[in-house]
Amino acid sequence: MSERFLAIASFLKAHGQEIECRVDGTSMGATLPARSQVRIRCGEPDEYVRDAIVAFVAGSRIVSHRIVHRGRRGPASEYLLTRGDGRLLPDPPVRLRSVLGTVTGVRIGERWVPPGSPLARPPLRRLPAMLLVLLAKAALELNVRLAERLAMGLLAARAALLGPKREPEPQGPETP
Repeated sequence: MSERFLAIASFLKAHGQEIECRVDGTSMGATLPARSQVRIRCGEPDEYVRDAIVAFVAGSRIVSHRIVHRGRRGPASEYLLTRGDGRLLPDPPVRLRSVLGTVTGVRIGERWVPPGSPLARPPLRRLPAMLLVLLAKAALELNVRLAERLAMGLLAARAALLGPKREPEPQGPETP
């Protein structure tokens, strides 16, 4: 199924198209409330910058999360690190080719508005979130597989400590 999404996205990117879809889940908090309709511009990777919200294929789902880092060197330059605004942990690394595009609008009533900036986290949540992103960035720049294992290990530890979540976490990346 993900190959079909990626094939469609490739066509849409080549023609600079936008798509609209509904967001399920609460991982983006108030920025993209559950069941909200979003507009995605299928664009090129130069649009994928820190703090932009991107829609990407993760397993058989489409996930919309905010970019917290873009890889800089070697194999890492083909990946993004993302995180839902309502989450503490960053997602496993996302391949650039898995990104459908940038979320450019959220429908509020009858009008479209740009998605908001991330809400400020309380100080006791801000420091751990920053440290986890720094750790994920360092792992990604050192070795993509290390960053994948780190993210999956953190997600597994979270699940073991807190029990299952109501919504599934983003799945690990596809193996090339």
